[in-house]
Amino acid sequence: MFTCHTSKRRWSVLGQWPVVSDPSETTDNGQRTKGQPHSRPSSPAPRPFAFTLVEMLVVITIIGLLASLVSVAAYQGLQAAKRARTQAEIVNMANAIEQYKQKYGDYPPSFLDHTDLNARTRMIQHLAKAFPRCNPNVEVWYIPWCDTTKNTSFYPYLDSSGTVQLWDPATGNTEGTASASPLTPAQALVFWLTSISKDPAHPLSSPTADRQSFFDFDTSRLTLLSTGSAPGWNTVTVSGTLPTWSAGPTPASSGAIYPKYNPGAYLPRDGGQQAYVYFEAQCYLFHAMFLPSNYPPPSPPAATPPLNNPPIPYLSQSTPWDTNGNGVLDVGAPSTTTFDITTDSSLDIISKSFSDFQKLCVNPKSFQIICAGADNDFGLANYITTPVAGSAPGLSAPVAQTQVHYNGLTLNIYYKSYPDGQGYDTTTNADDDNLTNFTEKTLGQAKPQ
Repeated sequence: MFTCHTSKRRWSVLGQWPVVSDPSETTDNGQRTKGQPHSRPSSPAPRPFAFTLVEMLVVITIIGLLASLVSVAAYQGLQAAKRARTQAEIVNMANAIEQYKQKYGDYPPSFLDHTDLNARTRMIQHLAKAFPRCNPNVEVWYIPWCDTTKNTSFYPYLDSSGTVQLWDPATGNTEGTASASPLTPAQALVFWLTSISKDPAHPLSSPTADRQSFFDFDTSRLTLLSTGSAPGWNTVTVSGTLPTWSAGPTPASSGAIYPKYNPGAYLPRDGGQQAYVYFEAQCYLFHAMFLPSNYPPPSPPAATPPLNNPPIPYLSQSTPWDTNGNGVLDVGAPSTTTFDITTDSSLDIISKSFSDFQKLCVNPKSFQIICAGADNDFGLANYITTPVAGSAPGLSAPVAQTQVHYNGLTLNIYYKSYPDGQGYDTTTNADDDNLTNFTEKTLGQAKPQ
């Protein structure tokens, strides 16, 4: 042990208490020869430091709280990033539709039911305006229908009695319309942005798979109702005996090459199972009346049960659609009462009904694109009514009492109002995370506070 001598004190480099001694009481080698050391008792060796159990529990609790806060923030950040990507994709698809309109002078229709004369008239009107060199009365029959069981597309046509039938050029068979359905608004979005040929006289009937594309769809997210070939245009060789029709695809002999479209719908990139939908303004009322039970197509088919809450166009709160101030959308014939939607005296839908409803909607002169959001649910829809006692579960307004008549059918007109949330699903709040092309926020975030 090294020591130093200062004022007759000996200091240990090990930090022990100093020992007071007389140098005369030591030998030459420094050892004591008599007497006892005059020193304070040395301190016991320090114990190794350690946390008590209580201290450990406190630390663990603090770390757990911090971890939970970080996890919540990380999850919220991840969800916000997903929403931002989806919103950006909606903006890009909306821009693609605007490019289509800029090139062809009209927005493509979204209700493609050939059995409905008003819908067929709208399709012919669009083809005549967008492609003046074509014969729209022929081209309209090249807008296909989709068979939901065989995963194929058919050409509609009118038989000699004026009834719409469906023809499968691959087999030559005539199919009943009960086995197939018109393209949904989800499929219409993909159809119009990928369907137009480079032949202005034959925009749909050109016998080639070479089609223009206004949007670069990710093919891994284009889905069909069931397994099969990828969506898009291809060609098919006509087989069997061609049917006789009074209006339909240009007749050709067996062996002719026809274009054929496999209808698909486009899924959001972050795992959404409900496809984007497209509503064109002149078709808004169609979509508010006709609600398919399993629409749009989920992917894979077995992963999602039939959709009970299909999307509908949104009314605009900025448009005074609640004329009577009763909190609901009213329909009826003009009289001493003012109605939001005009019908005839029998509550039959007339041409003014379509324009009335269109004026009340968000984007009344263009279109709406809607995404179901992270919950894959567009939300339960309310529908028009004269107020009745009580209200249905999940609705923010009473259930409908007034129904309209259209093409021999008795129908409801469903509605929701943006941004105030009138008619939104208040049980599940499924509307709140819906994303659209008319707001950068979710519909829930856009609600007035």
